[in-house]
Amino acid sequence: YSLAGMPLWSSKLWSTVGDVASTGDGRSIFIAGFAHGIQAFEGQSGDVRGTFVCEGTVQLVTCGYTKRHIVGYTLERTLFGVDDSGTPRWNVTAPEDMKKIILSPLGDFIICGFESGRIMRIDTAI
Repeated sequence: YSLAGMPLWSSKLWSTVGDVASTGDGRSIFIAGFAHGIQAFEGQSGDVRGTFVCEGTVQLVTCGYTKRHIVGYTLERTLFGVDDSGTPRWNVTAPEDMKKIILSPLGDFIICGFESGRIMRIDTAI
């Protein structure tokens, strides 16, 4: 939708969506599509840019201000980072279920909110 409330584009999704993230300029939109991985869309036209197939069932997704850094979290408790071409960069196993992840604008740290209410900052090297 535009800021005036007019629809700009729509897309039929073949998966339930767990989370959505957008780059700071709105040029890229990422959807956590559970069994379909992370789906990437062009923000202005809605064209599909690709799908980042991940091991596990992707529940959460976040990105930095630019699309260079993308982080996902699976139902199997794996927190992982990929670059803008979908190449895996790192992954870790979380000690408990996460409810929210937020990547800093520069991609240098992640804020993780756990089901227990604990909040943790994780520095990244992507």
